[in-house]
Amino acid sequence: MIRKSKRHTGIAMVITMTACLIYVLWVSHLGPFNLLSLKITDGFYRAGSILLSHDSLIKEIVIVSIDDESMNKIDERWPWPRSILAEMIQKISADGPAVISLDFIFRGKGADRPDDLTISQVIKNAGNVIIGSYFGSAGRQTILNDDIVKSAKGTGFINNPRDADNVIRRTKPVAHSASRNVIGYSLAAQTAACARDKTAPDIISGLPRMKDGAMRIQYFGKIDRFKQVSVWNILNGKVPPGTFRGKIVLAGATSELLHDSHPTPLGIMPGVTIVANETLMFLTGKHFSYAGSALNFAILLIFTIITVLAMLKLPLLRGMMASLFGAAAYFALSLGLFLKGFVIEPLGGIFLILLAFFVIYSRRYITTVIDNRKLEKEAVTDGLTGLYLYRYLELQIKRELEKSAEENKPLSLLIYDVDHFKEINDKHGHEFGNTILRTVSKVIKESVRSHDTVARYGGDEFCVLMPNAASHDAKRVAERALNNLKQKASAIPEIVSVSMSAGIVSTKDHSPLNAADFVKAADAALYRSKSAGRDKVTIFDKTIDKPA
Repeated sequence: MIRKSKRHTGIAMVITMTACLIYVLWVSHLGPFNLLSLKITDGFYRAGSILLSHDSLIKEIVIVSIDDESMNKIDERWPWPRSILAEMIQKISADGPAVISLDFIFRGKGADRPDDLTISQVIKNAGNVIIGSYFGSAGRQTILNDDIVKSAKGTGFINNPRDADNVIRRTKPVAHSASRNVIGYSLAAQTAACARDKTAPDIISGLPRMKDGAMRIQYFGKIDRFKQVSVWNILNGKVPPGTFRGKIVLAGATSELLHDSHPTPLGIMPGVTIVANETLMFLTGKHFSYAGSALNFAILLIFTIITVLAMLKLPLLRGMMASLFGAAAYFALSLGLFLKGFVIEPLGGIFLILLAFFVIYSRRYITTVIDNRKLEKEAVTDGLTGLYLYRYLELQIKRELEKSAEENKPLSLLIYDVDHFKEINDKHGHEFGNTILRTVSKVIKESVRSHDTVARYGGDEFCVLMPNAASHDAKRVAERALNNLKQKASAIPEIVSVSMSAGIVSTKDHSPLNAADFVKAADAALYRSKSAGRDKVTIFDKTIDKPA
């Protein structure tokens, strides 16, 4: 018993290891599982925004909002004349910011050439302005105004890869050409580099990235966590001196009219706020690290094996509690590591533990059902022949008699008796007699329909209950069984022949008072077969046969 238990445990461990490996290498990458993992991760992001305070870090950034008020008051079609933007940059620059980052694009020449010259000069004088760029679907960078680009400290692209559900959770700090040459750095990386007086390659050097070169964005907060200043207030001198001094200033659209808002784990967020979070990530070094396939597999395996070992020894209710505890512990670990900046696959442990619970207890239930069925069958079947015992047949006769009466359909009962069975036993022994009985039972079972009930009536007597069959139908079955038995017996070298006699009764021939009366009628017909010389089939005749 102990050896069998160890064997089952060993098999469970092998299955668990295989399931963990399949999950990490294949299942976790399937669309539904990947999407559900992302949604769980979004919950972690929201938990982090509540549990963690980043106010001291967020204060380093000021967002200059092209908001609804500015759009209404300035009353110019977007993009605004570059003279307005030049004035905005000039007033911000005069307050001494660490860097001015523009989350919009100066595409080509402006409407007025003088405005291009003006803004180019203002940007050049500031000396710390980063302007945005964009890579189109074909991988080509937006054509920017050359004069403005040359005046700026640098340019940075504002593209972000999107996940399957269109949510922005990742950033690519560097863009490569098809030949893997660097063709640009992100606006956030360039902004952080300028603020720290470094280069973009220095800022992103050594940061852990995914296989595609992307990084998961560390979201420090939504726009309401950042200090915001309206462009309109800047242009009208309503901003207190020192507001921008030493700060990282990010200017971008927050007005809904400009459609620069995107889905993020923390909800819909203006593009400039996404850049602000990315910039803080590069500045603070609070980025995410990622568990590779090997580590994910190891963590999943540890949690799942511990839970499986517990469930193998526990009853259903306690096993359920163990699985829920294991899943909750894995969830808590995933969340705790996420808040510390380390990402593991968040769904795997929960899925595999709950799957293990379902498999273990389903198998246990199915095994119990099968064992119970075996016990039930053993309780109503004969151990030697595998046929039903007479007490089961008696119940079936009672049910079928009632059904026959209700539906007005015939019901027939056959009784077989092996001829001269006592002599066979005495001559060849009981073991040989048992062989004959097994042969007879097999012959009878092969001769009937699948829904007929075959039972062992006594030592060498057998019964067949045939619903919806008249006496002549039963007679054909009985004669076929007698002929088949002779053929089977001829293959047994110890004896010359084995035969049997049969008696048949049908509800059309006899109206039984009960199950016992029905059996007595068939037995009377059998008695007439044996009296007439055996190896015969006799149908009950109420004028001749008298049930004892």
